[in-house]
Amino acid sequence: MTALRGDFRADAGVRNARRLLETSIVMLALFGIFRADTLDGLIAYLFITSAAMFPAVLWLRARTPGIPILPAVAAFHFLYFAIPILRQDPTQVAYTPWELFRAAITVVLFLVTATVAWGLVLGRFPRRSQQATAGPDRLPRAPGQLLMFAGLAVGSAFQIALISGWLNDLGSFFGLVRAVALTTASTACYLLGNLRGLRRLQGQLWGLACVGLMSNVALSLSSLFLVGGMTFILAATLGYVIAVKRVRWGGVALVFAILFVFHAGKGEMRERYWPAGYSQSVSVAQVPRVMIEWFAAGTAAIASGESQQDIIDRASLLYMLLRVERMTPEDIPYLGGETYALLPTYLIPRFLDPSKAASQAGLDLLNIRYGVQTSEEVGTTAIGWGIIAEAFANFGLIGVVGAGGVFGLLSAFFTRWSTKAAPLSLPTLLSIAALISLTNLEADFGYLVVNLWQALVATLIFFIPIKYLSSGGPTPMPAPGQLHHS
Repeated sequence: MTALRGDFRADAGVRNARRLLETSIVMLALFGIFRADTLDGLIAYLFITSAAMFPAVLWLRARTPGIPILPAVAAFHFLYFAIPILRQDPTQVAYTPWELFRAAITVVLFLVTATVAWGLVLGRFPRRSQQATAGPDRLPRAPGQLLMFAGLAVGSAFQIALISGWLNDLGSFFGLVRAVALTTASTACYLLGNLRGLRRLQGQLWGLACVGLMSNVALSLSSLFLVGGMTFILAATLGYVIAVKRVRWGGVALVFAILFVFHAGKGEMRERYWPAGYSQSVSVAQVPRVMIEWFAAGTAAIASGESQQDIIDRASLLYMLLRVERMTPEDIPYLGGETYALLPTYLIPRFLDPSKAASQAGLDLLNIRYGVQTSEEVGTTAIGWGIIAEAFANFGLIGVVGAGGVFGLLSAFFTRWSTKAAPLSLPTLLSIAALISLTNLEADFGYLVVNLWQALVATLIFFIPIKYLSSGGPTPMPAPGQLHHS
């Protein structure tokens, strides 16, 4: 009877999610109709929006199997590509409506290819049985809370040390420390959501946990990059949803609204705090003021409908794709996989090979080759390209299709592996680490793979205390007599 009630609640949750998704799609379409200045811009916006939402539709129709990596990542394409099309002024940046439409079709081609590959893999293999895979379903209350707060403290300490410049002497070990610290913080955020969903965080402990979460988010956002703060919120949301088996759509809508406001004000804030045109840290004491200013700037930008951002910030990843498609291959030949050839060197730890290429060497190559940055500027900051523009720069539309297929297969692997897995099992935690890594749309393929690899290794390290605490400590060795009779 309990199982039947659980199935009924799950079915009701899926039905509610479908209705809300359908409503959201309609609202997004209406938003485009009212904000688009041209028919070409509206059509391009609707194409990208439809392709970005389609994986979520399929995932809900399949009764929400596993961790929704592709649905989540595809939804972020709405922010990075669809919204900039509505805000784009073709006459000001000298891109024609046809070029905007062509860029939109390229994005759709990537998303559709990824969705097809993802769907084929999920449908090819038999579903797991209703029995959850082996792994801890939940931690004991006190150890789970302790592990969560320790992870949040590690994340905050790392961010403070980074802002304050205390990590400058780490040299080749910085990447390893960064991967472990941020993955630990992300997993702690997931535990926060999971413990809250299980009603194991109440009263003062819940308030303290929220302070820890917001501290990590604010310290990460103080760099004026959105992706870090988004990953912490995403991890906490996933932990809660997996625990309660339903989505608090009101809270999700609120988070997306806040992210939309911050996205709108990003350019103006960078103009204020990046006078030299590249990322510069603020002091820890300035972080609260920066957050308030950023929200106010985003609200003002949305209300006015105007933007004071420079061309790169205003167009986000869309600008990179427009630039590449205009210049390639007429003015600049295809790279022929040159950025992908750097991947094997990325995977070697720097402390083993201090002279290896930087993990952003591919981005540096693209930025210099297409005149986005000079060789001096790439030494101070990196401008993100995303895997779509990178794929076109290497092989054109064939590269976009190939990148979409690989991304879809990678997403499907983790989604399939986490289907019916216990909330704190290794497949679930690794899949969440993969989701958090893959939501960085500004990364090129090599940097994305490096971040994914580091996150998976760090998650394996973090899983050890989870396994230990969930089993109550090490398994005692049997007595000789017991061993003889077994």
